[in-house]
Amino acid sequence: MIHRLSQGLNSIKERAEVIDKLRVLFSIGEAGRIGRKALALKLGVGEGYLRKLLDELESLGLISRDREGASLLDKGEALLGKARSALRVYRGVSVEGYTGSAVVVSGLEKHITNGLDERDEAVRFGARGAMVMVVKAGELWFPMVSNISREHPEFSQKIMSAFGLSDGDVMIFAWDGGPDSERAAIAAALLVLRKAGLDILAI
Repeated sequence: MIHRLSQGLNSIKERAEVIDKLRVLFSIGEAGRIGRKALALKLGVGEGYLRKLLDELESLGLISRDREGASLLDKGEALLGKARSALRVYRGVSVEGYTGSAVVVSGLEKHITNGLDERDEAVRFGARGAMVMVVKAGELWFPMVSNISREHPEFSQKIMSAFGLSDGDVMIFAWDGGPDSERAAIAAALLVLRKAGLDILAI
């Protein structure tokens, strides 16, 4: 079941598959309906692996498939809505010369200590590097390190504007992992949610 991410799925492979199912749902939700080849290309995964993910999502009653492609069922729409209310995913973004993916987690800044747990989680899932930023009292910070808004105001304004950051938000940017960058950023974001006791994958 997709909701077992925090209930005994310990291996990186098992957890990566759960994250990839969520990526599939995000992509289908964006497209409305999408064929397997286009979806595999978008996610940067093989068609055989994607077929396995789609089979499992279909068996859970989250998607339906026909000759035109995959689309979300009501149950999938509900799960995706819950995920979207907790995090926003940005693919193919550039920050300071690095290209990767970013995920913004809404309102959970208080659950971040120094950001090292989240950075390490992103690297564990395939990113070459990751940075964690939080918005605290209206200012952008590298947690427990530096006030970006005061030390680098132009960079801070650019990030705050580009990603629509609000007070309490957490932004995780993972880079140079190719398709793994998105998986890595989502993995780190899910860690933040787990710290807050939230399970967006429950069905």
